[in-house]
Amino acid sequence: MRLLLTNDDGIFAPGINALAKELSKYHDVVMIAPESQRSGFSHKISVDVPLRVEKVELEDLAVEAYRSDGSPADCARLGLHWLVGEKFDAVISGINQGSNIGTDILYSGTCGAAMEAAMKNVPALAVSLNCYRGGNFALAAKVAARVIESGILSDIPAGVCLNLNVPNVDDDDLKGVKWVRHGYNVLAELVRPTDEGCTFVGLAREGKQVEFLDDFTALDDGYATITPIDLDLNAMDELVRLGAKYTF
Repeated sequence: MRLLLTNDDGIFAPGINALAKELSKYHDVVMIAPESQRSGFSHKISVDVPLRVEKVELEDLAVEAYRSDGSPADCARLGLHWLVGEKFDAVISGINQGSNIGTDILYSGTCGAAMEAAMKNVPALAVSLNCYRGGNFALAAKVAARVIESGILSDIPAGVCLNLNVPNVDDDDLKGVKWVRHGYNVLAELVRPTDEGCTFVGLAREGKQVEFLDDFTALDDGYATITPIDLDLNAMDELVRLGAKYTF
């Protein structure tokens, strides 16, 4: 397969490099990633703004690689529309430094890049490691490779991408991979006002109980989690309920 790799931590981040090292054993890998940290960029894209792209050489990696001043979603678009060559079979985004679970996926540049590919009807997988400093990126890369080798990316319908989160454990301590729904996390942050505005400081997320097995619970139990993300943003139950109750 020809795979486009991107991320939101930057082209030189350890996660994307571990992913490229593992996947290039079996696939034709090309990297286009932000030149520096772009966490929290969600699905931001650049419109009517020229994007700069520069080829880079990565130490110990014999893969074609580029960095851009754009967002993660921009990088996915650049790979799908700007690069010359055979079309990509899939976009792989990550490995993110830190999990992307629950409602945090709304902020995630890692998931934003995967969703951009899904919007273009290209199979996509977002990959994150549940660790915010260092961590076992090699394990996360191996789990991502297992998912890809299963053939599942050719079975994803248009408009859907997969979100994979891997616990930061030793290889032998990974219990497996579970299909889960995204949980609902209570957002916690400190607000520090200043004369000019304020600074938001993120705190640890606390999962809220849901009916189906959720990513918070499974990840804490030592499982990697995988969840399909749909582009359909309709709250269908509320569309029916509110539509029957209110007229304007």
